[in-house]
Amino acid sequence: MKISYNRIRSAAVIYVAVPIFIFFFGWLSALWAAVFSALLAAACFFFWKSSRKRDGEKTYAVVSKKALIIIGAVSLAWCFLAGHGGFIHQSSDNTIRNAIFRDLIKMPWPVVYSDGSMLSYYIAHWMPPALVGKIFYTVSGSVSAGYAAGNVFLLIWSSIGVFLSLLLVVILTFSKKKPHIMLTVFLFIFFSGLDLVGNAVTANTFDNHLEWWAYYIIQYSSFTTCLFWVYNQTIAIWLVTFCIINERSVKNFAFLGLLALPFGPLPFIGIVLMCVIKAAVISVGMIRGGRLSEAVKNVLSFQNILACVSVLPVYYLYYFSNAIASNDAYYETGKANVGFRVNDIWLEPFAEGNVSGIISKLLLYIFFILVEVGFYTAIILIYLKIKKKKAAPEFIGTIIMLLLLPLFRLGMDGDFTMRASIPPIIYLAVEFIKAFTDSVPAKGEIKGLDEFIRKKTLLFVSSFIFILGAVTPLVEFYREISRTVLKIETVADLEETESMDEIEIKNNFIARNYTESDFYKYICKK
Repeated sequence: MKISYNRIRSAAVIYVAVPIFIFFFGWLSALWAAVFSALLAAACFFFWKSSRKRDGEKTYAVVSKKALIIIGAVSLAWCFLAGHGGFIHQSSDNTIRNAIFRDLIKMPWPVVYSDGSMLSYYIAHWMPPALVGKIFYTVSGSVSAGYAAGNVFLLIWSSIGVFLSLLLVVILTFSKKKPHIMLTVFLFIFFSGLDLVGNAVTANTFDNHLEWWAYYIIQYSSFTTCLFWVYNQTIAIWLVTFCIINERSVKNFAFLGLLALPFGPLPFIGIVLMCVIKAAVISVGMIRGGRLSEAVKNVLSFQNILACVSVLPVYYLYYFSNAIASNDAYYETGKANVGFRVNDIWLEPFAEGNVSGIISKLLLYIFFILVEVGFYTAIILIYLKIKKKKAAPEFIGTIIMLLLLPLFRLGMDGDFTMRASIPPIIYLAVEFIKAFTDSVPAKGEIKGLDEFIRKKTLLFVSSFIFILGAVTPLVEFYREISRTVLKIETVADLEETESMDEIEIKNNFIARNYTESDFYKYICKK
């Protein structure tokens, strides 16, 4: 059966828009909730009204019903093994995420803590499951019932988003001649940088997690890692990024991009940069073709403008009330500068005048780029050369992004590099999957010894690189499955937090003295 890009894109828009509407009515005053919801609803209306069959560079994929069922089952299994809903052992980051989810279920919205702070975090993914849990809690009067219902729906909700994501990656990489549907799904789930190689060189493995090998500061996370550790700022980002990659017109860029903002400001930065690059390429082409007025009209489409005046002001005020965003973070040692800045790891040897340190950090940077991006980029460029095609300007821009992101930092750790890189890593993966699947020869396709050698060599090298990278997701699966089966207790188990109110230092997650924030003063529910 044909899976239409426009239909899946519409489903993705509904998926990411519903949590935003819930947030509006849960956190804003009644007047502002109505105003901003009406504006966002109008943006969605104009988006659907202006949708055309040729909006996507890839318009459809042909997928059998059996394959659809398998993809759905894979989506559910992937989320289950990632610990969504807490049915098996979870990665340690879920200690905090579970506490936030519980607070959203049992506490009034907006969530306010006893220390005078308000929850200010990327909570959009939890809004539908938390609402379900809150309804069960209210009706039954049982917190346990609310948690149980919320967790079941969290697993279902995540699985739906992952299912739509896998369908989009299938559409983006679909080939009529060689429709490798399940291979594409497999390649996406296990796509990763070569962290095994990084660990072999630096020996910096952290608790059965391979990706901190670059001294706990810089990391490009695999898709499976994102789903296991930061799913709340992952699934919606996948959906929006796939759509941005496939869009042929700028008319939906701001609309789609801003729908991602509530799910994480850091990956949103990556999406914005990708939108700017692709919008520039499309618009310049239109202007050169004498279509200036059409280019301007696309940029200033109703859905783009309405998204800018509905989603952007609300989340700008909400996020900038956060202690990290406002650079008002306090730690055990006092106040710390955690604002956006050049990554300290590169500046330290320069400040100390340490020549050997400068060389060491330069080599670390080159090595990091090589194992996380370089090998995959080389394979894609070789494939394009064999096909006698040029690399798209958007692809070149994306690689430049991946070269620059490790140079900057926001917060105490490496969150900026890890999360802002999610969208460009998706683009890199899509291009690699295209090259890989097209290199798998169909029956009777290869003609001549030279073509046979080229295709087989590229496939062999691609497979080798991919297998090295796939060890990272495999370690993620192994850690949670083995600890579930063996019932191994970890720090996360022993320090399970019922509520964020139990945590003294929670800068990443709260607005300090929230009543003084513009968000509270102007639009928040009192």
